Amino acid sequence: MRNNRKKCLVCKEPMARWIFGMPDYESVKEGLENNTILIGGCIISDNDPIWTCLHCCISYRYDGVGYVDKEFIENRAYNSPTYSSDTNEKFELLPYQLPDKIQTILKEDFLEKLKTIRSVGFHFNKGGYSSSVDDILYLDGILVWNHYESQDAYYGHKRPELPTNVFILSPVWKKILNTFLISSKWKRNYVDLGVMDGTQWELTRLFQKKKKNSYGSNEFPEVYEELMEMLEAIEMGITNGILGKFV
Repeated sequence: MRNNRKKCLVCKEPMARWIFGMPDYESVKEGLENNTILIGGCIISDNDPIWTCLHCCISYRYDGVGYVDKEFIENRAYNSPTYSSDTNEKFELLPYQLPDKIQTILKEDFLEKLKTIRSVGFHFNKGGYSSSVDDILYLDGILVWNHYESQDAYYGHKRPELPTNVFILSPVWKKILNTFLISSKWKRNYVDLGVMDGTQWELTRLFQKKKKNSYGSNEFPEVYEELMEMLEAIEMGITNGILGKFV
């Protein structure tokens, strides 16, 4: 069976392709044995992955965006050739570790330590009194998104070893986001003095070896809304009408 294997954007290793539905076993047997094919469920949805890297446990959607696949991590022993459905024996795997490229972004002040002429990144944080907090880190095509249910949860705990979401941007999305971060115009402060509490946000951008900071309290400029729209599109896999808007 022809596979035309794609390579992972993180480790550059060839990936395995997902097959859903009820394929003929003989047609996929060789692929299962050499880890070029993975069998999904019988029910097919719009959110099913297309490819998965067995090394990084990163799955890739139809739009080319990858994500650390927590479901695959939880069930990866069943996708091992040493697992037998006849005997229900599972191969014990070592605990999953994020690839080094992703772990680097989780380090404190990663923007300061990784200043290079070609690096583009940001640290964005938004939340408010008695509300949830989103803490989003980005560097050179890798987007790490942690969600906390409250400010107490955010300030009282270190960043989790396995973030809420990790996205590996396709070359198209990487170019769009990098261009936006470099070319968009932000003032230093956006504050609505007429509102108490509410939502506060902070954005630190890195490009051309410089860091630029912007802060907002209950005021949201147009560039803020554009950034939110892009992040939502990346998270949800929304491409129709979005890519055309930003390209």
